[in-house]
Amino acid sequence: MSADDGNYAFLVDGQKQIIRISNHTGSMNVPEHACILEYTAADGKNKISVYIDQGTSQSFLLPGMRTDETEVVWNTVLLGNPVRGGKILAAITGPNNTHPVVEITDIQGRTLIKERLTKTKTEEEFEFDVQRYAKGVLLMKISYENFSQTLKVVHGN
Repeated sequence: MSADDGNYAFLVDGQKQIIRISNHTGSMNVPEHACILEYTAADGKNKISVYIDQGTSQSFLLPGMRTDETEVVWNTVLLGNPVRGGKILAAITGPNNTHPVVEITDIQGRTLIKERLTKTKTEEEFEFDVQRYAKGVLLMKISYENFSQTLKVVHGN
């Protein structure tokens, strides 16, 4: 099965790569260690994972779903951990004009903060004030439709 010319999205060890297929060929950066490639099959439904063994010099892989280079993958990064000054600062990446929910809980699972955000940019920073809560480990869960990510936050001074 040959692929149409275009852009295809693959995850290589969890990192997204956009591969340009032209004249039925393309290339991707594969680490020197064994890794896993993940993509969606051409049927648009089935997820495929391919294990690439260390030392593989050449592989052939039929591409999955064609993608648009502007496709945005959800991700959240804490900007400072442990948290200082009682403020959690998080950079949330995902599609524009969405409303992810952030829930911050203590280690016993009690909800301290639950907020529905309005995200207008692809990457946006949000601040959450936790200084009135006890010091220690907190869990921050970000969710939207099929995306969910939980981060461990150390609430320090």
